[in-house]
Amino acid sequence: MFFLVAFVALYFGWALAESYHLDIAMTFTMFSLLALGMYTPLFLGGQIDLAYNAYLAAGAYAVAIIANRTDIPLVLAIPIGAAVAATMALVLGLVTSHLTGFHLALVTLLAGTAAYRWISSTGAGLTGGASGIGGIPRLDLLGIEFGREQLVAAGLIAVWLVAFALSRFRRSLPGLAVRLNRASTPAAEVSGIPTTSIRLVSLAMGAAIGSLGGVFVALMNQFILADSYAPEIVFLALFLPLLGGISTPWGAVIGAGLLCFLNEASAFIEGPGPLVFGGASLAILILLPGGLIGVVALGWSAARSRMRKEDKL
Repeated sequence: MFFLVAFVALYFGWALAESYHLDIAMTFTMFSLLALGMYTPLFLGGQIDLAYNAYLAAGAYAVAIIANRTDIPLVLAIPIGAAVAATMALVLGLVTSHLTGFHLALVTLLAGTAAYRWISSTGAGLTGGASGIGGIPRLDLLGIEFGREQLVAAGLIAVWLVAFALSRFRRSLPGLAVRLNRASTPAAEVSGIPTTSIRLVSLAMGAAIGSLGGVFVALMNQFILADSYAPEIVFLALFLPLLGGISTPWGAVIGAGLLCFLNEASAFIEGPGPLVFGGASLAILILLPGGLIGVVALGWSAARSRMRKEDKL
């Protein structure tokens, strides 16, 4: 608990030091929520879904459209965006229920690409096209206006709550059912687990979590652009749990932090930022297959074993 409080204090002290740091902190929030969303169906349930740019956009455009074109309270954009993203994932999950492996990845990637094309061109009448939508007001909740600092604080709380909830869910009976479905679908079916329902629920949960990243970014920037939701963002998010460690949802959060760190470090290293991130990611995946959390776990286990041996002596 002490280390958690110390980390939060240092995080906010750093974020509030400069306005630019607030933007980095919000980028961390967005990628954390996006990676946590992907963690739910992929690394818990073994169901790949590469349409997360569409779910991210669902949250962002829910905020922008409700703020500019309706009289609905802005706070309701959060559940509406999550519901839209979850519905999209459910429909996509039903359509692809008989696909696996490469074919499933390809179809979901095409779905995300189609959503991006619709946002940037075909649906321009609603989405603003490539120009996006601006003029998003600050969120006002119970008389409290959420400025940049408040949104960063709320984002950190949201990341912590989602990661904590997924960590508890992973060890619960429903979570064990999801993991068994990933390990062996026939075994899950023999055990009486409704594998199809489990699959669809995990897809919907992941999409709803991913949409929260779009909500926070839209509220932070007060405008959205279609190019921010191109399919390329999915491949960045896909690697984050692997970098942090897939044994726990916190690995997705650590991976997002590593992404932000490497992105900033690339400014001081010659060469393009994506190349730096790609090279560092490849090195971590090869040298540390368990991710950064795996290294910490091994170190902790070794330290405990050494302490036990010393106690016996």
